[in-house]
Amino acid sequence: MTLADMTGMTSKRWIGRLTAIGVCAGATLLANGAATAQTATEQSDSSAPIVVEYFMSQSCSSCMATSEFFSRLAARDDIVALSWHVDYWNILNTKNGRWVDPYSSADYTDRQRRYNKTIRNRSSVYTPQMVIAGVSEASGRAPGKVVSLIDAAKAEQPVKITAKTDVDMGMVFEISKSDEGGNAYLA
Repeated sequence: MTLADMTGMTSKRWIGRLTAIGVCAGATLLANGAATAQTATEQSDSSAPIVVEYFMSQSCSSCMATSEFFSRLAARDDIVALSWHVDYWNILNTKNGRWVDPYSSADYTDRQRRYNKTIRNRSSVYTPQMVIAGVSEASGRAPGKVVSLIDAAKAEQPVKITAKTDVDMGMVFEISKSDEGGNAYLA
């Protein structure tokens, strides 16, 4: 199965999405304010994309319809779309034996658990789940709520992240000051 088969997008489209994050593979700011990403080229705050993360599994019966919705979100210029295949569905047994999502990873499940502890104050996880801007979450089965959370994140004063290349230090990331504070995690 190719990336285009899974997402309805070509790898070129995904590379364009990841380029919006900067030269690094990704940067997410978990804070009380909205998480945004910018390249070293200056952009206005209103054009900074919102990171939407989708936690799913090929074993999740509700994820197929959500994946179609997520593909539409990923096509938007104001969204950086990241999907993560979790591994906790891999314990299911079928009449043909145990089936494992080939794209799943325990690291993705750990990422989802950290979000849920921060956002929901719970360690429990579920699919299909979408995390918006690192600060809010909704079921992927509730597209209206997801869109409302995206709109709310865009209305917040974003935290700017810029990436620059420095001859002596390599990659330098600058994060604007946030009144709320927070932690920056590079992925």
